[in-house]
Amino acid sequence: MPLPPIVEGLGIYKLPVLNVGTLGGGTVTSAAPREAWFTIDLRSLDTETQSRLEQEVIAIARRTAEQEGVGFRLEQAINIDFSKARPQQERLNHPLVQTAVAVVNHLRRPGTPAVVAQDIGSTDANIAVSMGIPGIAIGAATTNKVHTVDESADATTIVRGIKSFITLAVALTTK
Repeated sequence: MPLPPIVEGLGIYKLPVLNVGTLGGGTVTSAAPREAWFTIDLRSLDTETQSRLEQEVIAIARRTAEQEGVGFRLEQAINIDFSKARPQQERLNHPLVQTAVAVVNHLRRPGTPAVVAQDIGSTDANIAVSMGIPGIAIGAATTNKVHTVDESADATTIVRGIKSFITLAVALTTK
């Protein structure tokens, strides 16, 4: 399935993206399984593109099932509606986001690139954002090869990360 062009300016993130995350079926060798399944992780930056791509994936899966003479069942795990989200520039410039960016930049390791607010990714903040509530997601350690089987965290960065959490909590709860 062809995807729209990758959005520029997102650093290591490539969106939109479609990933077959898991495949399963069968319990013994050399026998047709009673059931086979797969999961798809589909991400884009806007609800319209997301909805269109989801419908294309579903149509392809249905058509393939019909051609192969097998059943088809759709189970959607998460479907977030971002129609109530605040405009992107408002989200990126919100005091919560700007305070988090300032704290992380103040405490970042010397010589590392400055952190900038990004409006992408799959985080727990997405639920709040979709409801029009300011939300952020920050980590306690520097990571490598994110969302791959080789993902790792640099343990030497955890103390700086914890300091960021504490500083952010103090900054957001005091005036």
